[in-house]
Amino acid sequence: MVSFADLAIVPDMLDRVRSFVNRLLDPDDRPLDADGTQIAAVALMCHVLAADGIVEDEEKAALKRIVAARFSLSDDATDALIEEATRIDREAVDLYEFTSTIKRDYDREARLSLVSAMWELIYADGGVHELEDNILWRVSELLGVDRRERIDLKLKASRRPAGEHGED
Repeated sequence: MVSFADLAIVPDMLDRVRSFVNRLLDPDDRPLDADGTQIAAVALMCHVLAADGIVEDEEKAALKRIVAARFSLSDDATDALIEEATRIDREAVDLYEFTSTIKRDYDREARLSLVSAMWELIYADGGVHELEDNILWRVSELLGVDRRERIDLKLKASRRPAGEHGED
C-alpha cells in the first residue's frame, strides 16, 4: 500500500530528473563539454568509484589522473569536471542516463577504453569490492561490452602494478 508520504517523493524525484536532463541539453549549463559525453563518462567513473561507500585517496588520485589524461585537461579543468560529474551522479536516477549518451557518442573502442579505465579506478585501492564489480557489470552491459571483454579488461587491470595504470 502506498502512503501519502511515499507520493510526496515523486515530485522531488521528477524535479531532479528534469534538472539533470536540462543540464545535459543546455550548452550554457555545461561549459566543460558541448555534448555532455565527458560529463557522462566521468559521472560513471565517479559512480563506480563510490560503489563500495568509501572513496580512498588513491582512488581520488587515480580518478584525477585518468580524467586529465583521457580528456587532455589542465588540473583546474579536471577538478571542475570531476566536481560537476560528481554532482550530476548524485542527482541521477539511474545509470542509463549516462550510458545512453556514451553509447550514442563513443565507438566500440572508446567504450572498451572507458570500461578499462573504470577497472583501473576499482583496482586503485588494491582490490575489488563486490558492489564495484556488480556496478561495472551493469555499466558494461548498458555500454554493449560483453562479458568476455569485461572480464578480459578486469584481468588486465588486476595484473598492473599500482601506479602503472594508463590508458588502453
